[in-house]
Amino acid sequence: MGQAEKYIKPALAAIIFAAVTLFFGVLYPYHIYHQEQFQLFEWTAGYFLTVSSVPGGFADWVGRLLTQFFIFSWAGAAITGALVTTIYLLVCRVARGKSPVSRILMVVPAAAFSVFMTDERALAGALVAVVLTLGAVCAAGAVRNGRVRAIFVVAATPLFYWICGPVAVLLPLLEARDIHPAAFVCSLVLAVISPLSASCVLHYGLQSLITGVHYFRYITVIPVFLWIAVLITVIFCHLPDIRIKNGTIGTLLASACLIAVISIWVSTVRRTADFTKEELMAYDYMSRFQQWDDIVGKAGEKQPDRPISVSCLNLALSQTGRLPDEMFSFYQNGTAGLFPAFSRVFTTPLSTAEIFWHLGLINAAQHFTFEAQEAIPDFQKSGRCYRRLAQTNLVNGDYAVAGKYLNTLSHTLFYRNWALSTAKMLGDENAIAGHPLYGKLRNLRCHEKDNWFKDTAVDSVLLDIAAEHPDCEPVREYILAWYLLDCNIDAFAKHFDSNRQSPAAKAHQEAYLMYMLEHQLSIENTPPFVETATAERFRRFIKDVQKGQARAFITRTYGDTYWYYALYRR
Repeated sequence: MGQAEKYIKPALAAIIFAAVTLFFGVLYPYHIYHQEQFQLFEWTAGYFLTVSSVPGGFADWVGRLLTQFFIFSWAGAAITGALVTTIYLLVCRVARGKSPVSRILMVVPAAAFSVFMTDERALAGALVAVVLTLGAVCAAGAVRNGRVRAIFVVAATPLFYWICGPVAVLLPLLEARDIHPAAFVCSLVLAVISPLSASCVLHYGLQSLITGVHYFRYITVIPVFLWIAVLITVIFCHLPDIRIKNGTIGTLLASACLIAVISIWVSTVRRTADFTKEELMAYDYMSRFQQWDDIVGKAGEKQPDRPISVSCLNLALSQTGRLPDEMFSFYQNGTAGLFPAFSRVFTTPLSTAEIFWHLGLINAAQHFTFEAQEAIPDFQKSGRCYRRLAQTNLVNGDYAVAGKYLNTLSHTLFYRNWALSTAKMLGDENAIAGHPLYGKLRNLRCHEKDNWFKDTAVDSVLLDIAAEHPDCEPVREYILAWYLLDCNIDAFAKHFDSNRQSPAAKAHQEAYLMYMLEHQLSIENTPPFVETATAERFRRFIKDVQKGQARAFITRTYGDTYWYYALYRR
């Protein structure tokens, strides 16, 4: 290897940083956004003391500080890449092996931690805790006096348990060969006693104190892959140095190791990364930021088939005025594709709350948002939820409550300016009435009738809004879409304007033709709002179905029609 040896570590560090950053930035960006929206980092002393008052709290505070930048996917990807790369560099410094082959093998622990981060429940604080603990190991290694080094390790073990949490066990385990056996045993005993002692004074379960309070979104779930990565780190750091005197054989072995490590890394990531959830997170993100055309474009590339993604698509079609014309060009899964059923989790209610918000169901949006925040498993607050709750209370005129949410948001980095500007509107009826969004929603909301309702009777609430605001086209479209997806043709016909003279939307024409057929009305004399081409296509559809044409042919020819949905998809 010769002169090339000194370039191995920086080259591998650059590869790790680029690989992790590109993976999360290009292939997994919505997992990055997902992390940011379920925390609320405040730049206050009180917030710091609250977060850092549990074992691992300081590492968690630093992790949350970094996670607030995840509102920009590339920033979050780069931060994740930097943390994983730092782990690699620290492992290389701690490990006994210094040869090129050993440097390549040290990629494995870093790769294991990157795989852990593909789980949306994994928190950045876990990587920060590992970095800080490995830094303590490096600091211990810099102490040349054996007695002082042993004292440092023993004293630092309970301290770093409080700073970093239970991954502080890395400190005695990685220093096992370099300190006196008595000091190692003492340090290991302290690592075991620390969570037991903490359980006596803190309101956390012993399991969480042993496996980590804030390494994982679900505090009652053991982050198995994190601890596998910790174990891998201990094993690889204690591997003997692998040196090959023959330069050619050494080069071949190093190359084989690099290919093997990369292959295993890629294969593991492919197994652990959940791209189905990534797709759902993408729809939710685009809905949150009102990227309606992007949602429709994404659906055109791959048909959405989950209630969350379908409901986001239908909202996007509605907001761009295309719902009644194009809804059946996409997969529809019944009324759940308009309003997914309520569930007490912290993810799905937020997407549904976006739909309620844009339709003027302010109280329903507020209810779903509040429930989503209260269901966050690690009891954090949410910047996204706080912003929406401030808005719903502002529209409802509950200024004291809105002010509390805005005051908290003013202590953040990325919500501060919005909170301060919005706070100026508190109590100012003229400002709210003149606001393009809040004024419209305040006028649209159905006052006392907009309350919590069963998701099977949402049409009754929409009908109340439509009665007060007959010119609100999105609400009217949602009512008719609800009846179409529920295959309630009679209710559709009852609320559809059958006196109109101009052509109706595509789905409405198709549904009315089916209504005429079911009620034995002649489809030869179609009303003026049904185009001739649509009527002719319907007649062909009936003939093809009666002739028993193959399902594939029917799908290919009529798959974008309401008739096909009513006959095959319901």
